Amino acid sequence: MFRLHSFGIIISIIFFATACTKIDTTRLGSDLIPVVDNINTFDTLLDVTSKNGIFLDSTRLSKAELHAVGTITDPLFGNTTAAIYMEMMPAIFPSSFYAKDSLVGLDSIVLSLAYKGNYGDSMESQQIDFKVLKVTERMHRDTLFDFPAIYKLSQTFSTNGILGTKSYTSIKKIRDSVAVRRDSTKYKVVNQVRIVLNNDVDLLKIFNDSNALRKNDTIFRNFFKGFKVEANVSGGNGALAYINLTDTDTRLEFYYRRKNGGSKIDTTSASFFCGSNAGHANNIVRNIAGSELQSNLLSDSLLYIYTTPGSFGRIKIPGLSLLSNRIVHRAELKILQIPDLSSASGKLIPPSFLYLDRFDTAIDRPKFTPIPFDLNPSGFYSCFPSDMGIDYNYFGGVLPAKKIINGQTVYEYNFNLTR
Repeated sequence: MFRLHSFGIIISIIFFATACTKIDTTRLGSDLIPVVDNINTFDTLLDVTSKNGIFLDSTRLSKAELHAVGTITDPLFGNTTAAIYMEMMPAIFPSSFYAKDSLVGLDSIVLSLAYKGNYGDSMESQQIDFKVLKVTERMHRDTLFDFPAIYKLSQTFSTNGILGTKSYTSIKKIRDSVAVRRDSTKYKVVNQVRIVLNNDVDLLKIFNDSNALRKNDTIFRNFFKGFKVEANVSGGNGALAYINLTDTDTRLEFYYRRKNGGSKIDTTSASFFCGSNAGHANNIVRNIAGSELQSNLLSDSLLYIYTTPGSFGRIKIPGLSLLSNRIVHRAELKILQIPDLSSASGKLIPPSFLYLDRFDTAIDRPKFTPIPFDLNPSGFYSCFPSDMGIDYNYFGGVLPAKKIINGQTVYEYNFNLTR
């Protein structure tokens, strides 16, 4: 999701010209046309110049998208730190777990996170340490058109106090099965980060005082603002763990004992979720200080491309305006990955897609616009195929077959700019 190494860029224009009209038996665009009657195909390479830049990020994540947490250290692109903010609330209000006289005692409070994979270095030697903090600033916007808020990746909220920690000797260990006892039943769960929380006074009030604090969602969220989850990865290049907030395995669990008629005592549990009305945010911070990207922002030979909130490369083709009139059979922008540093090879992999926009220098028009006609040749559109989407197989930018350069695997991306 997050990283693409530096690239060397060329553009190749493959075209043909004809001196007569006898082209009945040929199909333009089907493939390179072989030498036939009065038709000759030529191959031309045009040099490009490039410049790196950093986006002023405005990306927002919906709750349905995976949220990242962790740290990455990368000598090419700098450091990445990701944290998750989320509210956890009862599924319904008012909420009651037990009859007032039936409660025997609270055993434990656990924050469970649904783990859906990772990006980065997941070597066994890398330890990942999770930390849960209490949010003290309201993250939910109760407005007509923003309910709940979908924040930018730069969003943060104030916190106060550590509620719990959990360490794994490797991020791979999160996938291991864990024994859980719920509602007097023992079973095993997998792909869950389970963090035991301390007996924070506010959490205890939420559990014990259901009539007041769990009466409605406004009272509840005014009293308890939510959690921040952060993680530090030590050793190697670091990694990001991906959490699904909408999965039912992401929950705040209260384990307690209650009387079940007579003298019988049952162990049971009650859960809060990050439901549709719960606030959330994924704060992702990139720091390029001291990286190759920072020292090559004005580079004309290499592009440093990484994803949201990320960088971009501005590419110019000076020789394009000097071409004579001709019929262009196929025009491609080819982007070849420079081999990784040996320390990061195979650990911080390139993304599956790149995207290309047109840059307009006119001051009275939008600077970035879609490539005309090539995003989807089947769509009825002039620029962006809003009805049919992007045909990546035609337009390109899809992670292609691997290549081997100096014994290392690299990737090449092609963009179709013919039309």
